[in-house]
Amino acid sequence: MIRKATLLLMACFALLQVARAQYCGFDKAHQQMMQHDPTYAQKTQQFNSQLAAMLQSNSNNLIVTTGTGVAYQIPVVVHVINTGGAVGTIYNPTDAQLIGMVNYLNQTYAATWASYPSATTGGTYIPLQFVLAKRTPWCTPTNGINRVNGSALPGYVQYGIAHNGTNGAQDTAVKALSRWPNTEYYNVWVVNKIDSNDGTFGTFTAGYAYFAGASADIDGTIMLATQAQAGQITLPHEVGHAFSLYHTFEGDNNGTTCPVNNNCNTDGDKVCDTDPHKRSQFNCPTGTNPCTGNAFGTVVHNFMDYSNCQDRFTAGQRTRIMNALVNYPGRSGLISSQASVPMLATPVTVACLPTVNNTTISGSNSGVHNVTISNASQIFMDISSDGYAGDSNRYYIDNSCKHLVDLTAGQIYNYSIKTGLQPEKVRVYVDYNNDGIFQSSELIYSHDGTQFNETHSFQYSVPTTATVPGLISCVPLRMRVISDRSVVSTVTACGQISYGQAEDYAIIIRGGGPTTGSVSIALNPGYGNPSCINSPLAFTATPAAGITATSYKWFVNGGYTGITAATYSSSTLANNDVITVKMFFVGACGNDSANSLPFTVSRAASVPAGVSIALTSGTNPGCPNQTLTFTATPVNGGAAPTYTWKVNNATVGTNSNAYSATFGNNDVVTVFLKSNSTCASPDTITASPITIQYLYNMQQIAVALTNGQNPTCSGKPLTFTATVTNGGTNINYQWLVNSATIPGATNATFTSATLTNNAVVQVASTVTDPCVLNLSDTSTPITVYVIPSDTPNVQIAITKGSNPGCLDSLIEFKAMVTKHGAAPNLTWFVNGLNVAAGSIFSSNTLLNGDIVTLRSAATDTLCYTADTAFSAPLVMIRNSTPPAPVISFIGNMLVSNVTTKLQWFGPAGKIPGATSSTYHPTQAGSYYAVQDNNGCYSAPSNILTVSLLDIATYDLSQVKIYPNPTTGLVNLDWGTKNTTVRIDIFSAAGQGLYYDELHNGSHKILNLSNFASGNYFIVIRDEAGNIGTQKITLTK
Repeated sequence: MIRKATLLLMACFALLQVARAQYCGFDKAHQQMMQHDPTYAQKTQQFNSQLAAMLQSNSNNLIVTTGTGVAYQIPVVVHVINTGGAVGTIYNPTDAQLIGMVNYLNQTYAATWASYPSATTGGTYIPLQFVLAKRTPWCTPTNGINRVNGSALPGYVQYGIAHNGTNGAQDTAVKALSRWPNTEYYNVWVVNKIDSNDGTFGTFTAGYAYFAGASADIDGTIMLATQAQAGQITLPHEVGHAFSLYHTFEGDNNGTTCPVNNNCNTDGDKVCDTDPHKRSQFNCPTGTNPCTGNAFGTVVHNFMDYSNCQDRFTAGQRTRIMNALVNYPGRSGLISSQASVPMLATPVTVACLPTVNNTTISGSNSGVHNVTISNASQIFMDISSDGYAGDSNRYYIDNSCKHLVDLTAGQIYNYSIKTGLQPEKVRVYVDYNNDGIFQSSELIYSHDGTQFNETHSFQYSVPTTATVPGLISCVPLRMRVISDRSVVSTVTACGQISYGQAEDYAIIIRGGGPTTGSVSIALNPGYGNPSCINSPLAFTATPAAGITATSYKWFVNGGYTGITAATYSSSTLANNDVITVKMFFVGACGNDSANSLPFTVSRAASVPAGVSIALTSGTNPGCPNQTLTFTATPVNGGAAPTYTWKVNNATVGTNSNAYSATFGNNDVVTVFLKSNSTCASPDTITASPITIQYLYNMQQIAVALTNGQNPTCSGKPLTFTATVTNGGTNINYQWLVNSATIPGATNATFTSATLTNNAVVQVASTVTDPCVLNLSDTSTPITVYVIPSDTPNVQIAITKGSNPGCLDSLIEFKAMVTKHGAAPNLTWFVNGLNVAAGSIFSSNTLLNGDIVTLRSAATDTLCYTADTAFSAPLVMIRNSTPPAPVISFIGNMLVSNVTTKLQWFGPAGKIPGATSSTYHPTQAGSYYAVQDNNGCYSAPSNILTVSLLDIATYDLSQVKIYPNPTTGLVNLDWGTKNTTVRIDIFSAAGQGLYYDELHNGSHKILNLSNFASGNYFIVIRDEAGNIGTQKITLTK
């Protein structure tokens, strides 16, 4: 149930349906207030004017939709002001009696009281539910009934309340004995007497009430204890005044003249469906209404007349009541009041409290003046207050136990907050995670006002756990509204209040699913209302969309039938029996329940037979040549009705409630029924005909480019998608390029990367649906424009350093990119890692085996075979720097002290091919060598200058020198030839180590055993001065 109210409570009534005249004291109380209380008068006139203007501009604009089963709970507290007698005595009615009185009040507004017309037979359903309070203003449990001994009030025991006279206790004094806030409860005072009469004799005033504009100390209903029971009209009548209803005879000058009725929205009772009339004299007038010249209608049965046959409200009165509920100042707090709900098992988490600056706040009336939460169809909260000074100098008000609204996750709600006479800053927080701390992320609204009496409005989209992680749903969360003057620099949830107020409320966020469920009931097909007496009826309960019911309870006239299924049937229902169902379901926050609107059974001695036909298989309008099945549903057809099916008035089938056939276009189908029900009169009926209509479709196929662009670059894939409208389910596709079919291209999509410039793409479709006239169709062509693509050339040039090269040496690379736009995005990678951007990359930290690549990404919209291209990978060869060699001139040879690869340099620079450890100079000049470690060169060796180059070379081929390498002994063998030579041995550094001669001999043995392992050079010089040099390796 939804709690909602802005009530106009008027003062009045108790018209008991007995012979004694029971008057309503509303007229006098209301007129006194209008004359002596300017605020009351202003609020009443404003409401009447605004409602009249609304009705005149849009007579159908009901503020609250009443057909949905939604009821608005109004918390009620009954104060029994007794005289000391025991409970159950005349002036101290029992709890059961008072509960019955409230139940009767609800049934009069729901049009479900057994002897009154229902909502379908002349009554009017008004969606208000009055509930005895379940919690006190101090947030403790209660049954909504307070009993107070008023005998101490002067004059109360003897005279009761003084209303028309001076004898008795004053109204305000009686109400002061027990009064709860009228912003959260509707107060009803049950008293012993009014003007000395307790309602047991003579003419008396049974009760009175006030419009909502009355001050809190008098607002509410006064009624006699003798009228406080079910069946007595007093409370329904007074509550009608409380919701802005006047007497239907308003303006009759105490019954002497007809009310003025020039404009039914502004004259009389200001309701357009109640005829103007003079007040009834506690009878039930018939005949001609002198104020209209027509017969008395139902106006004399209205609860707001003085007849003795009151039993209904009207739709126009409902409009006035519901507008008063949501729009009349003074009752708005009842909308969200939690007074009718038992105390929650989980109270709202206590939060930090603001502090106050007692110096600045003194005398201020800034702060919160109104808080409203609504959506397009209803108001959930409408709380009025009066700022700091107007709220009794309270800078903080905790309403979290008193006012709560249910909000649905994902929905949008309208918030408005009205502030005072100075521009004010407004902040609204919701403690989403229920930890008692208002965090900055829980601020849902912040606005710095610039106007006086400003209304700060915003839309609040209720979060889910997806948008606010940590959100706690289905439990009350504290919402804090803070308003302070704009001159205050900072306004926070728990900061200091300088001039204004902070107010707390409670909200429940129900995640995702429905917050409330609804259920409707309807007669099953084949049953009618009215129906024959004692004929069976069957009802089905249907939950609202999104609701899954767990069980039901069916009620007849408020009594439980014991049926818990979704259907209920009975043949014993009587005329005016009221059927309702209570549905139980699991909602977003656990177990819940909902009540249906009432269904009133209408029984009659005779009921006409009825029949309707419906298409139960096939479609109409539909395709030709399909088989259609029609089924007849009888109303009061009896146990065995007979059927005669006709097509174009010719009989085609009998004795079946269904008929199937293939029909022609414009054939007319109907059925004739004869009922065998004993109460059917007449007992025959022909159903309304159904005309068969053929429906043809024209298929249309369209093609669209769904991936890629047109114009496109050569080599880029394009995807085309075909869409067929009105083609049925069995669709065949064939794609065409330049009118030629593409083999295998028979799906709804077609992708190609080989289309040429000006290629024309189309798709043809064929269908088999009999409803389609054109079984084939071809799409509008798409001409593809192809732009030639350049092939990027990405290369790397070494502009400093070399590869191979030395470790730690600087090497610089330059990007050499062509055919990739004017300014491609260049990125350098080493071993796949991004290391630099731009056209130049240099490094002295590259290692042997590192791989350098260059990526070029086009930045324009021109066409390339690849928008991103890479260079060939460049593998780095990096080695350590070797030491500089030492060279010597031995014999006629330049000799290095190292045996690794060398590079010799002479007078002309680098000597091509001179890479061994020795070199025979061929020209005079300076020589040096560098050691080559796989591309990493050492520093230069020492420089030797060769000046004598005329020494002839000794032909070493005439001597065998062995073994080489040797372990110590070396043989020099000239064979059979005798020779005379000088023999010298030098170290690799050019140091002479051994000198010997061979005279006219052919063999010489040299002993190197005393030398260390290494390379040595043997120099042979003959008598002619020819010199030859041979390297010997000594290995021990």
